[in-house]
Amino acid sequence: MKINKIIIPFCAALFMIVGCEKLDRFPETNFSDVAFWNTETDLITAANRLYQQLGGYAPDNRADDNTNQAINTISTGSRGLPNTDGNWSGPYDMIFTANNILEKGGKAKVTEAIKNRYFAEARFFRAFAYAQLVEKYGDVPLVLKTLTVEDPDLKMGRTSRALVAKAIYDDLDFAAQWLPTRAALPAAQFGRVTKSAAWALKARVGLNEGTRAKFHGAAGWEEHLTILTHNTSRDLENGRIAPTRNLIRQFLYSDGLPAWNSDQTPSATRSAFFVPEGAETSYNTILDNRDPRISTLVYRAGEPSYQRPWVPQTALGSRTAYAGKKGFDPADWAINNSATMQRIHIRYAEVLLILAEAKFELSGSISDADLNATVNVLRIRAGFAPRLTNAFVTANNLSMREEIRRERTVELSLEYFRYNDLIRWKTAEVVMPKDILGGKYIASEWVGTNASALRLNADGVLVVEAANTRTFNPARDYLYPVPLQEITLSDGNVKQNPGWQ
Repeated sequence: MKINKIIIPFCAALFMIVGCEKLDRFPETNFSDVAFWNTETDLITAANRLYQQLGGYAPDNRADDNTNQAINTISTGSRGLPNTDGNWSGPYDMIFTANNILEKGGKAKVTEAIKNRYFAEARFFRAFAYAQLVEKYGDVPLVLKTLTVEDPDLKMGRTSRALVAKAIYDDLDFAAQWLPTRAALPAAQFGRVTKSAAWALKARVGLNEGTRAKFHGAAGWEEHLTILTHNTSRDLENGRIAPTRNLIRQFLYSDGLPAWNSDQTPSATRSAFFVPEGAETSYNTILDNRDPRISTLVYRAGEPSYQRPWVPQTALGSRTAYAGKKGFDPADWAINNSATMQRIHIRYAEVLLILAEAKFELSGSISDADLNATVNVLRIRAGFAPRLTNAFVTANNLSMREEIRRERTVELSLEYFRYNDLIRWKTAEVVMPKDILGGKYIASEWVGTNASALRLNADGVLVVEAANTRTFNPARDYLYPVPLQEITLSDGNVKQNPGWQ
């Protein structure tokens, strides 16, 4: 099957939001429905609420790639049953807003094209919200209308994941039909969703649902992955971050070979540049001779960072002693002693990686031509000379699946993907209960640090969280627990996820 080339110029498929406080009025001022829903401005104002309901940026500390100052109970496997949870209520707030627009926006005295454009925004965000819900909870109530306090559907049970996924695809097909292209979007509306965003989100959901079903033994996984490779027209338009050694190990050396033999491919050829951790002579040793993208992830010791050269330490909010660079704006820090960034929800690199992974998982192979159109595009952009090819994988006893996954982990590092990737690949039970490691302690470089206060392993590497403090229960932890309040409000029709009863 011919794989279609997707072309998205820089920022064309992005929708970017700076998260602020949650607004408690819809949309921004008090008004009555009688006086509203009349003009295009009213539709825009209503749709703006959907953008306000997007989450702001906060580091994701659930997996093995990043830590914060506090221990994350999802990461350690120690979370309990919540009474309420914004991971459930937040998406349903967005779904209510979308349903409200779809039900009442039809009153507006505008053309059908204008009406459908904002209905398309509503359906895009409804799909976005349901994608978040099924990713975490699996089956969830499928609500496609606004609910009054007397509506019996307030107590509906959970809809199967498959039916929710179908509703997501239907919403995104409508959105892709009626949303404008990036080229047609007025400059004043830049940042609003476009056709590109709808296609990209559908690809994300297809990959999530297809690979999760495949590796968790569910039927019908091929259908989701086939969505990504249909031969149809898809011209998509011309703070506290402490990365871990676990993540840094994923970055290839400059010869294209791995630094660390994974659990999946222990026979892989290890790079000649590899230095055993016990033999590292500097904090920077593990960062030397790497894929250039490592230089955008963390600061090297001595490199100008937060208004001064970075000195390895755990005293400035980094429990790993690695200072996160990705997404950090030093100019902003110099002025405000803090850094604010826009959160990018969808970008071109993700689309390319989705295509590469889906192509491989659907057929068990991927051609060099498809690798050149996806993975190697990203390597060329990063200035990383080695190309991923079938011959290179074979010659070095690598696994193509693992190398495609590695590319995703590296390119999309610290962008909210790692935890769900481990979940859908069904590797969390292997990866999560391991030591979380930080920098190599070298006394002459860690100026001002009391070594006796550090927990070091036999190689002198900082142990941030020991394996014996981390668990992952495969019978329970592949899904989030449903908030207890939601079960109560449904009169028990919403059932708890397995293992959380």
